[in-house]
Amino acid sequence: MIVEKVVEYLETRTRNAFDTDIDIDIDQYNMAKTVHPLLWVSERWRVAALSIICDNCEINFNTSPKGFSVRYPALPPDFSFPQYNMEKVVKRVVVYAPSWCDLGGGKFSITPSQPKFPTFPSAATLMVCLDEDDVNPPKTTRMHVGSWTECTLAMLNLHSVSGLTSITQGHTTACAPFAQLTYLNASMPNELNLINPEESDWHALIYGDTKTPAVYSSLTKFLLEPIDVPYDRPWAAIEDAVLFPALLELDVSGDYPFNDDVLFRGNGRTLRKLCIPFRALTRNAFGQFNVFGRSGVTRMSLIDIDTVDNLDEDLIVRQTSVCIAQKIHIVLEATKILFL
Repeated sequence: MIVEKVVEYLETRTRNAFDTDIDIDIDQYNMAKTVHPLLWVSERWRVAALSIICDNCEINFNTSPKGFSVRYPALPPDFSFPQYNMEKVVKRVVVYAPSWCDLGGGKFSITPSQPKFPTFPSAATLMVCLDEDDVNPPKTTRMHVGSWTECTLAMLNLHSVSGLTSITQGHTTACAPFAQLTYLNASMPNELNLINPEESDWHALIYGDTKTPAVYSSLTKFLLEPIDVPYDRPWAAIEDAVLFPALLELDVSGDYPFNDDVLFRGNGRTLRKLCIPFRALTRNAFGQFNVFGRSGVTRMSLIDIDTVDNLDEDLIVRQTSVCIAQKIHIVLEATKILFL
């Protein structure tokens, strides 16, 4: 602790007061003159200096054999301690995206045999920089955000992002920011993947911060994996709204908490592939709302009904096998192929 305080004093900055405005284009020579003596004092001085000073990392996507290069601006050019994992001490990662000219000119590529991309477990800030002189900046149309750690990505402040055609919420990330972002891009996405939405996330997807439901007029593929919901407390019904009129493929896995036919309204002529949990049958979602009797419905290419869990088994006993058989018969009439 004393060594760290000394290093903080010498560098006039603390590890807990990270300044996101620090210019990362540090003069390597001048920084080396400051850092290098500290690295050679002792092991503890070295660790303290690296963890406090070397908190920035630059990643440039380029035409190197790897497809990218990693640089630590505060690290002395003649740093001779390769045993230290610099990725663990980085607190801010600055990514320089390739320019439109590089992309359009075919200069940008990442080879399949590239080494594993670095990860920075202590980083709290990510900056993505585009070339200010790029006259035709690249337009992001697909976004897939996931985490490989146990921490949950809680915020995604991208309200200004527009024109997204594909949005995927990866594992161990919070659903709410993706639901809000999808609502703001409602007319654009053709593919949407959401994991573990709660009822509030579902309403955010439909209404955002308004009372006006969105219409996902371009959405053709929708993958949804709701969290477990008590069987006697389904999500509140959404009245009248036609949200997904162009769906070709609908995949609901895990649970089926819906108490209405909102997923099927307006897409009788388009829906061709349907994957659902068995609980959709025990909830009588199809019979109650006459899903297969909607206007324009033709035989689907495929209906896939997922495995039965313990709760479903209890419900099957209550509803009798004859009732379940009748529901399966209705499904058989609506599809060319049925997977159970």
